[in-house]
Amino acid sequence: MALVNQMCGLLGESGVVVPKGVGQMRQAVAAILEAGENRLSALMRSRLAQLDEQLRELDARIRGDEAQLNAVFKQQEVCQRLAAVEGIAPLTTTAVVGTFGDGRQFPNGRQFAAALGLVLRQHGTGGKVHLLGISKHGDRYLRSLRVHGARSVVWAVLSQDKPDARSCWIRRVVQERGFNRAAVAVANQNARIIWALLTRQEMYRFATST
Repeated sequence: MALVNQMCGLLGESGVVVPKGVGQMRQAVAAILEAGENRLSALMRSRLAQLDEQLRELDARIRGDEAQLNAVFKQQEVCQRLAAVEGIAPLTTTAVVGTFGDGRQFPNGRQFAAALGLVLRQHGTGGKVHLLGISKHGDRYLRSLRVHGARSVVWAVLSQDKPDARSCWIRRVVQERGFNRAAVAVANQNARIIWALLTRQEMYRFATST
């Protein structure tokens, strides 16, 4: 993204505004470089062409990494079992298995979720316990993957009207605590599901009843 921002800045210096997004930048740069004449100086065109080449090389490396990732995913039965859970993609499954193995170093799902920083902090005063934000301890990369995946689950639930137990629970959490906290709650629940699937070597069973 830093490369795209640099290209956006160069174009902005010449008064060329490009909509946000990597795809938009690719189209804009391609059109500029293909044009025989435009208001960009020769030096600016040359620099833009260099950055465009760097972006193409980066795209090629990403495609290569994705191909390797998909190959690992297809070879690992455990990764395919984890991917059956809503909001968990191949990238997450391979990262989890590569980092934690079979998850047996954790005695329960809560401690596994805590390792990802997905457990709510608590503060008690006068006999009352107040729930704060998540701790954000542990593996930041895996936590980010989990929360992003959970957001997609929440969006999907809100755009549909499924009567299953999990969808009803997610809608209730959104109403009571808001979208972002609902996404974290889903990420927390998914982490516990992942731990159970890893340690018990079970298949994911989707709850259909309310």
